[in-house]
Amino acid sequence: MSGYTKALDDSSDIVVPQDDYGLYAIDSLDTSFWIKCLRVTDAYHFHDMINMLIDYGYKKGTTLFGYGYDFRQSNRIGQLMDGLKEKLEVAYEASGGRKVNLISHSTGGLLVSCFISLHSDVFAKYVNKWITIATPFQECPSIYEMLPNPDFKWEKQPTIAVWRKVLENGQDSVKRETYGISRCVELFEDTLKENQIEYNKKTINLPFNHDIYKWATTTRKMLNYVQLPEGIDFYNLYGTSYDVPFDVCYGSETDPINDAFDVCYTFPEFTFVDGDGLVPAESAMVLSIPSK
Repeated sequence: MSGYTKALDDSSDIVVPQDDYGLYAIDSLDTSFWIKCLRVTDAYHFHDMINMLIDYGYKKGTTLFGYGYDFRQSNRIGQLMDGLKEKLEVAYEASGGRKVNLISHSTGGLLVSCFISLHSDVFAKYVNKWITIATPFQECPSIYEMLPNPDFKWEKQPTIAVWRKVLENGQDSVKRETYGISRCVELFEDTLKENQIEYNKKTINLPFNHDIYKWATTTRKMLNYVQLPEGIDFYNLYGTSYDVPFDVCYGSETDPINDAFDVCYTFPEFTFVDGDGLVPAESAMVLSIPSK
């Protein structure tokens, strides 16, 4: 198991553009003509921050660099770790041997955490400050590497609920089953056991992948024990006062799920917690990472 996501088409490859010293890839999430023409600011990523830093005197290729990455990949694959190491070295040397102030956003903070875990000495050599924004340190309830941290003391653990039609004593009835952090894999297995996609006139089975889950579990353990090297300042910025989906429920007492696979095609109901609209504040509000 390598942790790499591969394209179904062997003749194609997904690459992250390195234009403009890496800044092009992190400027906007959509660089298409119409997005630029209509100035759709929702697609901006680091766009305004880049312009602000330039106004403050930072210079592209000397004191300002970007590091874009394919966020669909695992946060700790060698390609991403090697790429960040190279970028830190380039920035350090281009600025005349001055240590870097590193800014990460969202899962970029998890990537940096993995880098610290694997290359603490390199991080200590090249980084002065680490500022992270809206990083889901305890994850945003999702799947694989984004599964909620089972070792974190949640105020209330996130759950998945499913209203199911069941047969009891020869009669149909409805039962609400709840899956917590430790049991949710059972639901994923059941729901995805017949999951398939059609590609290039071929049917490809995509059940819950236990190899990926095992890899993700190792990633989670790595993140739980990250220690920031001494002498590096750490700043954590996160948002509040916006609803963030947290618990999810499929089906209802009057309209239960007949088959687990139907979950894939059922629009759920959510309960919400406080956050920035995407990341729960509870997940993002880690006040500090222990120093060595």
